Amino acid sequence: MINKQFSIWQKIGHVGYEMIPVVLGVLLALAMENSVQRREEHAQMQEMLEAISEEQKLNKERIVVLLPKMERTIDTLHHFKGDTSINLIDIAQKIKGYSTPDLSTATLGLGSERLKALLDVRLLTSIAELEVLYRNYDRVAEKIPAQFYEHFDDADPHAKQVTALIYTDILENLERIQSGMAEFDRALEESKN
Repeated sequence: MINKQFSIWQKIGHVGYEMIPVVLGVLLALAMENSVQRREEHAQMQEMLEAISEEQKLNKERIVVLLPKMERTIDTLHHFKGDTSINLIDIAQKIKGYSTPDLSTATLGLGSERLKALLDVRLLTSIAELEVLYRNYDRVAEKIPAQFYEHFDDADPHAKQVTALIYTDILENLERIQSGMAEFDRALEESKN
């Protein structure tokens, strides 16, 4: 009986020794697969960040070009606010049309939640803040066409004042977006280091 039990333990030990290379091989294969997956995710994350960065550069250029025109628009609206012979369409002709920058936000939503989970917290926070800033900007910028079409022939000082206030709100949103872009750039630089 003791001999049979010893024989069973010998067989179990022998099988155990044979299983060690198999288990080690499986573990090594899993580790290699995990490493490849991490490299692929890192490359995708870098690609996503570069796309966001490029989009932000284009948005910065659009903002810089239109900010002076928007400031002139506000000044013109204030200047002609009291003149009841000048309506919003006359002002639009003087300033060569009402305009707001068409900002792109396509890349902010890029990337899976898994990729975003790999980002540095500060970088992820700056991207989330930019998303909120762009939504606020879009909401405010949508008011300009509605205000203009509703009051285009209106020479009422109130309509001009409301239009100027909308433009002022847009300018403030654009300044916040510029600050958000700068924060994103700083976070991106820090994440590279």
